[in-house]
Amino acid sequence: MLKSIIIIFFKIITLKVRIKFSIPKNIDIIIFDRTSYDIIFPIIKKYKKKIVIDGRLLNIKEIYINFSFFNELKKHGLKNLSLAYYSFLIKAIKPKLVMTIIDNSWMFGKLTKIFFNKINFLSIQHHARYEMSFNENKYKKKLVDYNPNNFFFHDNLLTIGQFDIDYFKRFKIFINKAEVVGSIGLYNYFTSLNLKKKQKNYYKYDLCIISDAIISGAGKRHGIKNLENDYSRYLKHMINIIKRNNLSFVFCLKRIENKTLSREMDYLNKFLSEEDVNFLIKNSSYRSFKSKYVNYDYMLNSNVTVALYSTMLRENIALGRKSLSINFLNGNTTNFPIDKICHIKKSSENQLEHRLISLLRMSNKNYIKKLKNKNKYLIDNNILDTKKKILKKIDSLLK
Repeated sequence: MLKSIIIIFFKIITLKVRIKFSIPKNIDIIIFDRTSYDIIFPIIKKYKKKIVIDGRLLNIKEIYINFSFFNELKKHGLKNLSLAYYSFLIKAIKPKLVMTIIDNSWMFGKLTKIFFNKINFLSIQHHARYEMSFNENKYKKKLVDYNPNNFFFHDNLLTIGQFDIDYFKRFKIFINKAEVVGSIGLYNYFTSLNLKKKQKNYYKYDLCIISDAIISGAGKRHGIKNLENDYSRYLKHMINIIKRNNLSFVFCLKRIENKTLSREMDYLNKFLSEEDVNFLIKNSSYRSFKSKYVNYDYMLNSNVTVALYSTMLRENIALGRKSLSINFLNGNTTNFPIDKICHIKKSSENQLEHRLISLLRMSNKNYIKKLKNKNKYLIDNNILDTKKKILKKIDSLLK
């Protein structure tokens, strides 16, 4: 915490952070954490009385403060500086609703618990979550002396599918009220391009490989033995199968920012041969802030989409299309929610090749039929209703 205080102080004296003594007034909604705000903005832009605050103290660009802050600091202690600051700010602004699209924020969970039954809090899920499994795995293996899942606490939770509600409850995470609204990413993609859901009869690519953005050290952090090696083995098998069958494909890198993208690339360079990396990069797509939905374009133009646990696997299935979760990792923490034709675990290269070729030859209709309606369990497939459901929930919490 001392390091954080020093960094904040340095930003203040170098004018990178502005101090404001006047607290914002007439605010109905606080948007907690500016990260991914651009994703939710098209849906909630009708609300004028709102303010966005940075949910990570080290990223903050302006600090609101008055004497009441020191009462919160005394209550929570210097070790909980962030909690003290955000608690003070919420009390000072007195909004009707505090909401976030970072549903896995520990800080948001702590704040929700503090203000439960006093101010409405709303968490909106944007990505598929596996970290509850990771957290429990780390705790059981005594890699941490506390269970990180205890920090999650939801007043109102909007999820991409019913599976996630059941998933959170399986780990005894408190949820006061939960509803399924579907994928915001898919909604934004289709509405921004004025597209309608329809099945393509022609595909530019046989395979769309979605990078799960594994980085060096992920295995140790998640408590999964040989994670980096096992994931690279999956990529090597895919490269061999693609070359052997002369398949067309696109490799969709996940990260946008230069720093995180470089860590994604560092992993590939460390665990794959130079030839394999060049092969992937030659067939890669890059996302930018101006084209953050480009991977959806590639997904829709591909016969089959594959990854380990990317949210896009579920979104593709919600569109009535073929996905395959390829899992070479140890344990059950990264198992796909549906253990049917859409999931293959610890296979040989020949078994993986056989599954991929069979999926490439299979129609979307037969694929969905083999899932026996469990596809609707993953993500609500009424995509164009997502905005309506979110706004209805927000309006009810503002009354």
